[in-house]
Amino acid sequence: MDEDDHAISDEDEEEFVGKRKRKPPKKAAKPQKFTEVETEEIKTYFSEYLKSGICPRKPQVEDAKQKSL
Repeated sequence: MDEDDHAISDEDEEEFVGKRKRKPPKKAAKPQKFTEVETEEIKTYFSEYLKSGICPRKPQVEDAKQKSL
């Protein structure tokens, strides 16, 4: 047997290209509103960021998570 015996010809390859299965679309999560308690905590820990319009970085968010626990 030659190496070419196991190779897919160009015609066969074109046939398989259109028959690939697609993954089903993922269901999007429904947005949930914050409770009043959560809203107050957010205002407490991130008030300076909310006033300045600057987004807090990951370390600031992690610090706020630790304080709320």
